Amino acid sequence: MARLAVAREAAEPSSKLQRQKYVRMLDAATDLGSQYEFDQVQMLDVAKSAGVAIGTLYRYFPSKHHLFVGVLTRQIDAMGDRLAQVGRRCESPLEATVFVLDHALHQMLRRPRLSISMITAAYTARAVGTVPVDRIDDSFRDVLIAATRLDPPTDLDLTLLRLVVQQWFAIVQSCLYGALDVEQAEADTALACQLLLARLSTVRGLTH
Repeated sequence: MARLAVAREAAEPSSKLQRQKYVRMLDAATDLGSQYEFDQVQMLDVAKSAGVAIGTLYRYFPSKHHLFVGVLTRQIDAMGDRLAQVGRRCESPLEATVFVLDHALHQMLRRPRLSISMITAAYTARAVGTVPVDRIDDSFRDVLIAATRLDPPTDLDLTLLRLVVQQWFAIVQSCLYGALDVEQAEADTALACQLLLARLSTVRGLTH
């Protein structure tokens, strides 16, 4: 397992040129992460592939965990708007949540090596606490809020959605490592949503 770098603030791109470099770094990590295991991806190779200096890479991503958390966050953001729009067409908040999570599952399974690297980075970062992962939770939560038409969500709603996302990540990880097949992963996701979202405010509102 790669070591986490000493905790320091990651820079955010502010200019057009910086944003272009930032995107190239994430693109390079995505490409290399799709081909190689997490421990095999080297930051120097990412920098070379992105056409940036190694110092530039470390400025925005102080560790490989920062980098792959960034890749995961971007993937969630990229599919978020479209999934939320389609999810709003579902007949119920439960159906919308299952739809979003099933689609996200299949997206993760398209590039299993990359997905394992992203989940590894996120879990390790969360445990150690030196890499900010709140944006992953916030992005996924916002997609589900939009898809389920929670306006506004209650504190309980937010807690329930957080628990669903946590369970979904565990299901995806089991599927990626071969402990579950896709059909079982989808069935487990549906059951988890049924159990955890029974007290969702929109669900209560629709049943009275």
